[in-house]
Formats: sequence, structure tokens, C-alpha cells
Amino acid sequence: MKFNRPTLILIGIIMVGFFLGVIGIGYGLPNLYHKDEQYYVNLALSFGMGDFNPHIFENPPLASYLLFVLYVFYYV
Repeated sequence: MKFNRPTLILIGIIMVGFFLGVIGIGYGLPNLYHKDEQYYVNLALSFGMGDFNPHIFENPPLASYLLFVLYVFYYV
């Protein structure tokens, strides 16, 4: 069976994603592995109370907003 170039690229991307997922499958919640992870998790969960202002701008809040969106999808 002969594959064209876009199909081979897509298969390669899917294979890389699969292998990265398998490598990182044991790493994650509910354990906290980084000492600042608790800060971002609590900030993201506080967005669920309706206040989307992080009140602290030492670190860019985009990570907290994205984490909040992920938690919303996880909850639903």
C-alpha cells in the first residue's frame, strides 16, 4: 500500500504523540510533583468561584486560565 506525503506526516505525528503519552502516563494527578504546582492548581480552581482575576501577576496567568479550562472539561 502506497501512502502520500501528508498521510505519512500525520501518521508520524500520531505515533510521536502516542509514545509521549505512554512515557508520561505515570506522571500526573493526583500527586503534586513540583512545589509551585499547588499554587497554579489552587488559582485555577478559584476561577470556578467566578473571580477570573488572579490578583497576582508575578507569573503570566495564561497557564492558570488554561488549567481552569482543562479542569472544566474534566469535571463535565
